[in-house]
Amino acid sequence: MHLRLLILGHNPSPTKKRVQPIIRALRGIYFTPRGTLKVLAALAEGVMPDPADIEDVLTDFNDHEWHVARHLDYMEFDRSDGMDLSLRQRRTLTELAYGKKNLRREIQDALNMTLGRGLAFDRDNARVLLRRVEALNSLIESLEEELL
Repeated sequence: MHLRLLILGHNPSPTKKRVQPIIRALRGIYFTPRGTLKVLAALAEGVMPDPADIEDVLTDFNDHEWHVARHLDYMEFDRSDGMDLSLRQRRTLTELAYGKKNLRREIQDALNMTLGRGLAFDRDNARVLLRRVEALNSLIESLEEELL
């Protein structure tokens, strides 16, 4: 009986189950420390990242485009109707999706135009992009914590 209660205690509530696709989407659009953040941090410090890391980030941008697009679709305001989210949470999802899409494109373009061609990356631009990625990640973390 005790084991059954423990197992039952771990089942998410119906509301938590409804937001699982949103939580997966938030985690799917998060900029992880091993990829883009690693390269931008090095560039912001004025250090040329390892060419393999640059290639990994650029390849990741191309290979995961459809994954990111799918996650962003889940975050559209109209799709979050009926998930027991507040209007603020739904608006935040929309803003995060818009921010991710645009920031991702800006980073990809900047990396392709410079590092992809063997040119120097502007350190100030790297700092700005890094701060924007960190701010976006912070919003993702905050909303994810609210939904858990």
